[in-house]
Amino acid sequence: AAAPPRPSCAGGPSGRRCAAVLASGLQAPSGLAVSPPWVFWSDARTGTIWKTSPGDGAPAALVTGENGPADLVAARGDLYWADVGGGTVRRLPLGGRIPSTVAVADGHPHSLAAACDALYWAEEAADGSRGRVRRMLFRTGAVETVSDLGSVDLALDGGWLYLLLGGGLNVGPGEFTQIFRLPAAGGRAESLVGYRQAASLNVWPPPAFAPGGPPRVHLAGRIHPAAFGARDGLVYWMDETGAIQRLDPATGRMSSSAGGPDGPDVPPARGGVPAGARLSVPERVGAFAWSGDRLYWASSETGDVPVGAVFSAPLSGGAMTQVADGQASALAVGGGALYYLGLDGDVVRVSPP
Repeated sequence: AAAPPRPSCAGGPSGRRCAAVLASGLQAPSGLAVSPPWVFWSDARTGTIWKTSPGDGAPAALVTGENGPADLVAARGDLYWADVGGGTVRRLPLGGRIPSTVAVADGHPHSLAAACDALYWAEEAADGSRGRVRRMLFRTGAVETVSDLGSVDLALDGGWLYLLLGGGLNVGPGEFTQIFRLPAAGGRAESLVGYRQAASLNVWPPPAFAPGGPPRVHLAGRIHPAAFGARDGLVYWMDETGAIQRLDPATGRMSSSAGGPDGPDVPPARGGVPAGARLSVPERVGAFAWSGDRLYWASSETGDVPVGAVFSAPLSGGAMTQVADGQASALAVGGGALYYLGLDGDVVRVSPP
């Protein structure tokens, strides 16, 4: 890979914003985290984690020799990541040089997220037969299982753990995706968005539900979230059209927040928007980030002519703003700037966000 270049406004100003390429030549961009003034990213193929302080010189290799580092999280003065190939969750003090293992996964760890008291991650068995969500308590270092529901992604908000289950964008006609939530410390799960027939355990591997049977479904229908997250008690996802949808679990109300040429094909169980809109972009990928009262998202189409952009809009809904051009696989906001990993192997800083 080419050596990471010094920061420069490669693309020139875009409106009042300037996009600066911090590094290029990543073979498999896999993780991004910000802990001002530092920015960290990983390359799963080379096993390297990089860091830089924008304006302070060229990026430096922080950790080498990892086996597929991904899903970086900076929390409580430490940097955490999933060593996917090694089946471990790893930690490095931000001022340190020697990483340590905090947990050995039952398969492949992924989707790290931090709450104020614990680090969470999902695990999937190497043969895909089972999954679970675990956490490490910051105070004691103890590792415990939170849920036996497998998850392809997770999010934390307000004492709740949100899980995305299913095949994502590439599911077949008889498959589905769902968004669940459960107390962050563990407990009974409820299905917020997804197929109604999933309530009859039409999911593989079969999840282990608490006494009382399968959870109720707020919204029934087919969705393929390309990105999802939760903020201030609401759950957000990007549907196949690139529209940002949100659901209030307390009321069951669903609304479209921003973006997208069409509405979602999600017949609501109660309230919400009407069904029947067209889903037209089956190969769309995305990512979310949050800052203050704004949501940032990347929307990329991976067809014959790859295109993509990064957008922003108020969490309450409203006009969307294009922040940057380019296909992005991960976003992070911090220190007065937006950072993203480009699918082309670039690490980009956009300021102001």
